Amino acid sequence: MSQGRSLSCQNPETSALKVIVFERTQPKTGDIEIAVEAASVNPIDVQRATGYGRKLLSLLGAGTFPMTLGNDFSGVITAVGSEVTGFSVGDRVFGAKKPSRFGTHASHVHVKATPELVALVPSGHELTSVAALPYSFTTMWLAVRDAGLNKHNASGKKVLVHGAAGGLGSLALQMLSDWGADITAIAFPKDHQACLDLGATSAIGLSSTPFGALAGAFDATL
Repeated sequence: MSQGRSLSCQNPETSALKVIVFERTQPKTGDIEIAVEAASVNPIDVQRATGYGRKLLSLLGAGTFPMTLGNDFSGVITAVGSEVTGFSVGDRVFGAKKPSRFGTHASHVHVKATPELVALVPSGHELTSVAALPYSFTTMWLAVRDAGLNKHNASGKKVLVHGAAGGLGSLALQMLSDWGADITAIAFPKDHQACLDLGATSAIGLSSTPFGALAGAFDATL
C-alpha cells in the first residue's frame, strides 16, 4: 500500500506538531481502513498535547509521544479486513476511534468495524459536517443518560443545561427539545437567542441569576 501522513504531536513540553509520513498497512481481520475526509479537534485533543492524562492513557498504550491526536473522523473506506461484514470499500462512514497513539488527524486510519465505533453516513449529509458529531454527541448522550433522561420520560421534565451555547450544550438542547423537555439554558447573554433557537424554553445568565436560587427547581441538571 502507499504512504499516509499524520499530524503528530512531538512532546508535551512544547506541544510541537509535525507532519509524519508513515507506511500504510493492510487492516487487521476485524478492522477497516478509512481515508479521512474530516476530523474534529476537541478540547481533549488540546489537553492531551500538553500531557493531560499521560499516565492513565499510557496503561492503554495511548500516552506515549510522539502521538497523533484525534478521535472523530469521517471519510471513505479504502480497505477491509477479512472478517469484516456490513462495510465495503467505497462506503462513506463516520465515527470515533478509541484512545490511541494513532489518532484520526491523519490521511488514513484503521478502526475496528463495529457499530459502536463506525456508521454509514446518511444520504444527503456532508462528510465535513458529520465528523463533528461522534465524540461530542456520545459525551452529551452519556451525561443525559446518567441524569436519568431518555426519549420516553423526558417530555415535560424541567432540565437545566449549563454551557448551553457550547458544543455539548447545543447538542443537548436539540435532543432534549425534540424529546419534549422544558429546558432552561445557562449561557452568556449574547448567546441567549441562539439557545432559544436550538430548543431552550428560556435562557438565563449566571451574572444575573445566582445558581443557589435555582436549587430544587429542576428535575435534572446537565
